[in-house]
Amino acid sequence: MKNQHKNPPTKAFSNNVKCRDLRLMMQVNQALKFLVKLK
Repeated sequence: MKNQHKNPPTKAFSNNVKCRDLRLMMQVNQALKFLVKLK
């Protein structure tokens, strides 16, 4: 446990950011499609 705390979880953090960015992109794409349908 102590060793895990010493090592910085950079891989997990970067993966989290990537997942969040992907979700944001998906939401933006859905919003754009919805706006196009309204037009």
